[in-house]
Amino acid sequence: MKIPITLTFKFFGETTTVKKKVDDMHIGEVTDMYKSIMIPIFGEKAYEDSILSIAQRIHQKRTVNPKKSVLDRLINKIMYY
Repeated sequence: MKIPITLTFKFFGETTTVKKKVDDMHIGEVTDMYKSIMIPIFGEKAYEDSILSIAQRIHQKRTVNPKKSVLDRLINKIMYY
């Protein structure tokens, strides 16, 4: 069964709607729908720069937090021995 997805974006009084039917609801499907709206408004370079900026923030969080959680686990192990 196909799942209908509708994405509506209102920008300066204009409404743009993207509709799609998919087999599985996946974040990639929604991301592609946003892409089809954002590129005509802001341009491909601005869209890509934004995605790269978001990816860099995610990468920074992932590289900082796992080290901290590993350290926390080691401290907890030492404290309970």
